[in-house]
Amino acid sequence: MTGGQKLGSTSVASLTLTDDDAGSEGVDHYKVFVSVNTMPGTDPAADSYQTVSSAGTQDIDLASLVNGPVVPSDGDSVIFTVVAFDAAHNASSPSGNDSTMVTWDQQGPNQPTGLTFVDNPDSNTMSYYWDDQSGDPDLDHFEAYYNKDTEPTTTEYGYHSTYTKTYRGNNLIRGTGKILDVLGVEDGDTVFIKVYAVDKFGNWSEAATVSAVYSLSNTTNN
Repeated sequence: MTGGQKLGSTSVASLTLTDDDAGSEGVDHYKVFVSVNTMPGTDPAADSYQTVSSAGTQDIDLASLVNGPVVPSDGDSVIFTVVAFDAAHNASSPSGNDSTMVTWDQQGPNQPTGLTFVDNPDSNTMSYYWDDQSGDPDLDHFEAYYNKDTEPTTTEYGYHSTYTKTYRGNNLIRGTGKILDVLGVEDGDTVFIKVYAVDKFGNWSEAATVSAVYSLSNTTNN
């Protein structure tokens, strides 16, 4: 058995179970037992597990296990042991290749740095940018939230966009469907931007937040 933490998930592992003799051995199903930092027990009455119907690649959801979830912290060793069962519920005896260990990642990437937001009154635009973080091996992409007058949250915002790891910012311009128009920004309004960095497993960084006042005059308030 081999596998790892599933991309885009902080609670699911993707495991590959191999059993070339399943048919001749009368295997009906498998139970994958899970524990943190210790070999899991294999008692279906007491130990946490997920049932799978066949070998091959299977998703194991640590949050939805029979007998209770397994909740690893960042850097913990999550250990999986698979046991085969026949239709009469007789269990196989696990051997060395029936277990695998995955180092769990629950830590988000570095917070976006250098987030800057300025008003450009001569062109009725605003500019925002942050430091280049594309060299961070833990970074997958950015999530940015925009709002007028109040700081956005991930559930209350006026506009949201996902950007690649090489993205560093752009101009906010006027026009149908453009962010300033979507937000309904007028002269004197404060615009907020909140940016998160996200890793390949879906762990989020702390937010970086900045605001600026939109002005149609030559006087800036940044």
